[in-house]
Amino acid sequence: MGRKNSRRRGPKPQRRIRLTAPEYRELQRISRLRTAPYAEVVRAKILLRAYEHPDWSNVAIARAVGCTDRTVRKWRSRSRAGPAYQEAPRSGGPRFFSLRHPRASNRPRLYVASRLG
Repeated sequence: MGRKNSRRRGPKPQRRIRLTAPEYRELQRISRLRTAPYAEVVRAKILLRAYEHPDWSNVAIARAVGCTDRTVRKWRSRSRAGPAYQEAPRSGGPRFFSLRHPRASNRPRLYVASRLG
């Protein structure tokens, strides 16, 4: 019984994705890239499926792309003003990771040697 309920198609989208020819070509190019960040490729595939198959539900697109329907809803809603497949800008400065631990001294410590002997 539970399995039957999990196969619901979900509501149909209320708004269609609108793309110009250059935007469509750019999304196709990104979706085929093998060296692009994975999340960016998934976003491009979501927008392409939503544009090519406007009658598909979010669940159907999620299955075709290999993500969750929540992700599809998120990127469909962000693309209402245009094909937004990139992350929103973050507040604050860029992340900085120190190469050294703040407590590290200039000389290396040999913990293994002290335990052996």
